[in-house]
Order: sequence, then structure tokens, then C-alpha cells
Amino acid sequence: MSKNTLETKFSLIDSIHSQDWKTVMMIQQSLLKGIGTVKSFEWRGINTYKNNSEYYGQPDLTDISVWSTYDGWGKSRFDACINIIFFQNKDLEIECHAQIYDGDLLDGRRRDMRFTVEIIFPKDILINLREDINHKFNLEMDAQYEEHLEAERQKWIEKRKKQLLNIK
Repeated sequence: MSKNTLETKFSLIDSIHSQDWKTVMMIQQSLLKGIGTVKSFEWRGINTYKNNSEYYGQPDLTDISVWSTYDGWGKSRFDACINIIFFQNKDLEIECHAQIYDGDLLDGRRRDMRFTVEIIFPKDILINLREDINHKFNLEMDAQYEEHLEAERQKWIEKRKKQLLNIK
């Protein structure tokens, strides 16, 4: 698939959501290679005291241990320890908003949010999101097809009613 096709597909969908550790690793590796710019970082939960500290400040997001948490716990994005959203901002840049939560020590259930980070990536990052983009695009096409079929069904029903009842 060409880069332009991928960019076009991404522009037609609202966003990509992920709770997967592989996405965290892709973000960390991209930052390690100097791809992407951290727009904002904020410690959350019990770590908020680190926000204004000269000692703590912003951690090194190229260090994978900063991101460590439980992978994909839960049935929805509302109880997972990893919540990542990619979308295209008004400047047509790829923006990533990530929320990382601490997990319960026994079974990994979401506890307190550890930090949030916003990162701007070049469009080249889309190649790493290819599977997610294609999946979301196909779901969108399926939904539009179902809407089309329902509209055609309604037209046919109205036409058939008129035929059967001899309405002109």
C-alpha cells in the first residue's frame, strides 16, 4: 500500500485507539530514533508532586521502563492501563495522546493514572499504524455500506407498498 493511500485512509477516519504494549514500544522506539516531538507531559495521580520539581521534571520517554505497565487489561479502553489515541490535528500533523495508568499488583487492573503525554509525529509514523488504519477504515466502509443498504431497503419497501396498494 502506498504512503499516499495510507494518509488518505487516515484522513477519512477520526482516530486510532490502542491499548497494546506493541504501540507503546513503537512510540518509545520512535522517540529513541528522534522521530516525534513531545508537545506536553504531565505527571498524574500520586505523581503530581513531580510536575513542578527540579529534581523529577519530565522523564526520559526514550527509556522503556518509564512506560512500563500492564498490557491491555480489560474489555474496554476505560479499564485498560494503556490508552493511546492517534489523530490528525488542524495542522495536518499526526498527534498522539497517551495515558498510562498503574496496574493493580495482583492482576493488573487499572489503578491510578501515572502520566499523560502528547506527542507530534511526522506522517511517516502512519506506516507503523498500517494494520490499525486498515482495520478502522474497513469498519467504516462496512458501516457506510450498511447505511446504504438500509436506505435502499426503505426505498424498496415504500415502492412495493405503493405497488401493492395501487397508490400512484
